[in-house]
Amino acid sequence: MGVRFGIDFSDFEQLQKKMEQIPNRSETAMNQVIHREGAALIQESILKRLPISKTHGRNRQKKHAKTSQPFQVVASHLAVEIKPKARFRYLVFPNKGLGNKNKNPQEFMEYGVADATPAIVEKLNQAIDRIINE
Repeated sequence: MGVRFGIDFSDFEQLQKKMEQIPNRSETAMNQVIHREGAALIQESILKRLPISKTHGRNRQKKHAKTSQPFQVVASHLAVEIKPKARFRYLVFPNKGLGNKNKNPQEFMEYGVADATPAIVEKLNQAIDRIINE
């Protein structure tokens, strides 16, 4: 289970026009924003939506994912994938609505990416604008 943010140019026409002005430098700048700031924004957004079970804390010594930096970042060209670390793979159950107790998918991973996308696009535009104005 993981979510992926990548550049879909049909949704980013303004950004694409700016990139055409600096074709040799835009990809590097975009990768830096996506891999660093974008990944952090996505993780933060997912964590805000991450549920804590009502049974958590009762006779349990384990830390919950919400307070434990549960994600790993897999960077690729113009994209980043956020997925749970091995010990937090149980997050697939509430996210997809699997298991006995919760049949309703919460999709906090998907909503987290959607929530973070406007801020990431803004940061991409700012990075490209800085290069254009240099």
